Amino acid sequence: LTRSSDLVHLLAMGRCFVVTFLLLGALSTVAAKGYLYGLNSTLSGKGIALELIEYDAETATEVKRGSFEKYELTGQGLACIDDNRGVYYTLATNATTNKVALLGISLQTLSLDFEFELPILNEGFVGVGQYCNVDSESGVVIVEGRDIQSPNRHHLWAVNPKTKRASTLARLPDEGRVDILGGFSVLDLTNLVEWLQLAFNDSGIIGMRFYGFDAKTGEIGRA
Repeated sequence: LTRSSDLVHLLAMGRCFVVTFLLLGALSTVAAKGYLYGLNSTLSGKGIALELIEYDAETATEVKRGSFEKYELTGQGLACIDDNRGVYYTLATNATTNKVALLGISLQTLSLDFEFELPILNEGFVGVGQYCNVDSESGVVIVEGRDIQSPNRHHLWAVNPKTKRASTLARLPDEGRVDILGGFSVLDLTNLVEWLQLAFNDSGIIGMRFYGFDAKTGEIGRA
């Protein structure tokens, strides 16, 4: 549970089978407005789709729902909210191309405002080892994952939704990552430090490593 200005972001995973539907969820709450947001991947005769559902936090009733065909939710339900602009960002996989994209969904209309394909390698466990955090002051979204050109090394990208451009922020110094074990990320908005925890395999010895990157320059301060 992390607090960012007047928002409380609660990211959780839920798995359940409803008839033939596999629902993978991530939850976020907007404390000031009393709304709860949940992500689902649904499968029907029309194919796969990602859904963002808005609930009234007091009554637990659905307020509205947005559906985005061709995309499926990544395995960890990775999401963050730009509270200054009212945009819900999530990493998703294009079910046709198997490529990773950053989606920006308007919380006012639950429509897709931003769609950006990323140079991230998808592995067998879709979404594992991928993270996103947003700087609500600048609007820049920091995304992390394995570079498709150098798949054994993780990169950080700074994605600017306004210009629809991405730049490499940093390359993690270590290789041999073991993404499925205990990774996470968080953006310290006060000090503008992007923190990452990733597991690594050093000649058969599995360990955890903690990294701190300057969110503007990409300079690594701690590891």
